[in-house]
Order: sequence, then structure tokens, then C-alpha cells
Amino acid sequence: MLNKTGMIAGAILVGLLILMALFASILTTHDPIAIDPAVRLSPPTQQNPFGTDNLGRDMLSRILYGWRTTLFIGFLAMLIALVAGAILGMAGGVLEDVAGSFGKVVNKVFICTARFLSAGPGILLAIAIAVASVYNRGGYLGRATGIALLLVPGFIRVFGGVAPCFRDKTVKHAILMVLAQISLSIALAILVCAGLGYLGLVVQPPTPELGALIGSSREFLRVGSYLFLFPGLLLGVSALSFNILGESLNAHLLVVHYKKR
Repeated sequence: MLNKTGMIAGAILVGLLILMALFASILTTHDPIAIDPAVRLSPPTQQNPFGTDNLGRDMLSRILYGWRTTLFIGFLAMLIALVAGAILGMAGGVLEDVAGSFGKVVNKVFICTARFLSAGPGILLAIAIAVASVYNRGGYLGRATGIALLLVPGFIRVFGGVAPCFRDKTVKHAILMVLAQISLSIALAILVCAGLGYLGLVVQPPTPELGALIGSSREFLRVGSYLFLFPGLLLGVSALSFNILGESLNAHLLVVHYKKR
């Protein structure tokens, strides 16, 4: 019962967050980069529900457009990791079936390498790729590729276990496994993206992004705590929503597994 409630709640929240990103231009009435010094650092008002920043830009517009940027990069990183993880995970499973013990060794090398990259070295490599992308004036693909390195191990593990599901004719379970990993990966990706944005490694001013908005609010915490509060709250809710959906799907699969035993 709790698993189904979590899946429904998570799906509703995730759906609303995606709609917010897709229809940011409709939900806002202000240009996110338009400057108005007359209302700089204005607290929340009816005209500006989330207040304005140090240049008089509407924070509601910047947060919604910033969320669109963060979600897009996180989704792109997940797609890259999904493809790489599917290739490596299923290739490892095939090698185990075809090449026996040699295949098992190769598969373990894949998994161990991926786990190694997902730890400290992977984070440093993601930062290095993001810095190189910014320095070379690259697009979002470079940032997403660096973040994807941290997501690949999860997809390798999932796709390594998908093959038995197809052999046992439990395709539905395989799909749910992949969907759960996708949801959890997007949650991690948007957090990492925001972390890089906080360091100024995702977008360049005046383009909004949640991490960059949180980072730029540091100088104004005493006079405008709302500059940090609203983007931070949206980031926390979004990560929690994707995690709730992913963990609920995993819990559902675990319950089904034990019922069959």
C-alpha cells in the first residue's frame, strides 16, 4: 500500500515539476534577464511573488527558467548514462553467457571501473570536463557528459540484471527496474548539476540555473534571504520527488520478488 502511495505521489510531483519546466514561459510574466534597478532586492510582492535580485530581475521567472536548465542538463546526463550503461551492462551479461569465466572477469572489470569513477575520481573528472567545456565555450553536452560518469554504474548494474527478466518472461519487471533507475539518476544528476552551477561551471551570466542562483545569493543573505530560500526549496523538492518515485518502484519490485519466493 505504501509503495503504491509513494509511486502515485512521486509520479504526480515529478509530472508537475516537468510541466513547470516545459511551460516556464507561460507561467511567468517577466523576462528572466530583464534588469530593473528601481526594484532591486525587493522582497516578495504581488507583482514579484518571489522578490527580485540585486539587479531587479524577477526571481520567479529566473527560478522557473533556471529549473528548466537544470532539469534539461540532468535529463541529458541520464540519457548518456542510460545508453552507456545499457551497452556495457548487457555486453557484460552476454559475455558471461558466451565466454564463461573470461566473460565474468571482463564484466567485473566493467563494474569495478564504473564504481571507481562514480566515487571521488568520477566527481573530479566531472568537474574537469565541466571546466574544459566552459573554457572551450562548449554547450550543455560537455557538462552532461561529466555528470553522466557518476550515473553509469547504476545503469550497468540494472541492465546486467535485465537479461534474466527477459528469459523469465517478466518484461514488466525489467521495465520497472529501468524506470526506477532513471528516476534515481535524474535526482542525482540535478543535484550534481546544481553543485557545478554553484561553482559557476554550468551557465554563464545572465542565464539562470538553480545552482548558479543559489551561488549568487551568498552575498545578499542578510538583506534578501529569499534569494537563497526559493531556488534551494525547489531544488530540494525536485530531488526528493524523483527519489520518492525511484525508491517506491524499487520497493514494489522487492515486494513482488519476495512474494514469488
